Amino acid sequence: MLVSVQNLGCKVNRVESDDFIYQLESLGHSIVDAERADVVIVNTCSVTQEADKKTRKLIRQLASLHQHPRVYVTGCSAVLHEAELKALGDNVYVELSKAELIPHIDKLPEIAPVSTALANDEKVENKSSSMAFRRLGIKIQDGCDNRCSYCIIWKARGASRSVDVVSILSRIKQAVARGSKELVLTGINIGAFSGNYEGKDLDLSDLIELILEQTELARLRISSIEPLDVHEKLILTLARHHKRIASHIHMSLQSGSDATLREMDRIYTSEQFRARVEALRHHIPNIALSTDVIVGFPGESDKDFEESYEFCKEMAFSKIHVFKYSRREGTVAADRKDQLDPKIINERSLRMRELSDTMRAKDGRSRVGQRELVLLEHHGIGTTSSYHKLKLADMKGHQVGDLVLCEFDFFDEEKLCMMGHIL
Repeated sequence: MLVSVQNLGCKVNRVESDDFIYQLESLGHSIVDAERADVVIVNTCSVTQEADKKTRKLIRQLASLHQHPRVYVTGCSAVLHEAELKALGDNVYVELSKAELIPHIDKLPEIAPVSTALANDEKVENKSSSMAFRRLGIKIQDGCDNRCSYCIIWKARGASRSVDVVSILSRIKQAVARGSKELVLTGINIGAFSGNYEGKDLDLSDLIELILEQTELARLRISSIEPLDVHEKLILTLARHHKRIASHIHMSLQSGSDATLREMDRIYTSEQFRARVEALRHHIPNIALSTDVIVGFPGESDKDFEESYEFCKEMAFSKIHVFKYSRREGTVAADRKDQLDPKIINERSLRMRELSDTMRAKDGRSRVGQRELVLLEHHGIGTTSSYHKLKLADMKGHQVGDLVLCEFDFFDEEKLCMMGHIL
């Protein structure tokens, strides 16, 4: 069968879509462009109103393709808007259970197996042929028990729950066997991970220790994590295994103003965030820290924004993912009467993005002359341990997917990336 996997949204969605691809190939199906597919899977996003619009637009386009493929819709938007998405076409199907999606598609009786489908077309390209040679995610947790006032995802994803430890280890070992050198632990709230292995209860720190002990993975990376989950035990684990754990962590801030944090229903203060940053830099001096910041939250005053801006500057992040507040129906924040003028939100977003670029360049310049292991993700481009992009003039015979030691020559401030060479 010819299958296309279309992904929208967050990194967790990307991990789930990669897993769909792996399962499909294991069952003998081929991954192709949507225009050639018998079946199209759409893993949807619903984090903002705009994300829902993009989801509906894509589904309409796919459902109207010339070959009239079966379009299977799953993910957050499917959970929140099942009936609406089903109505987008007579060939649109909603599957709320991601675990049951691939087995269901594999059993479709009216679609020929891939061997027959390819009989008259031997040029179908396997679109996932490079999956093993890029940074792959391993989902260890799903759902969220927090109730941030701007967020709808806890409704779509449900309560926090962790993936079985044996399953996590198995997936990592499979990925390593396929050639993956770097994997990323991902989830909606990975700091909430809990599990049991051979009678021992594990938290995230314990899981990291177990992964490094039981697998030959060259480098492990930690994805976005909540500030209060970056506690001393985790920091010491990251420091102890710094040679096999990427020297970067993404710790979500959302605002540097305590007043705004309270209105967002975030469960920490700026001082608690600062303490985590100081502890990380004390134990891992070369670590790069990135974050998320929302600007223009309802009721955010000029003073609140300036506090957030100055706090970010003080934290000296290596990058800020800046999000303009987007009113999301179904959230507490959407019902507030003190929504900000879009012009003000745009102005604040521009200032925060300029700050992000400035700090990105400063962090990059500080690493000139240093050496880091770099994952070669496509020709001439790599990702450093500190999560900078690195451009190389010469691959020196190395292949995409290799983890190689590089030295940084200078930082290109126009393209915001490192330039360097392989040692």
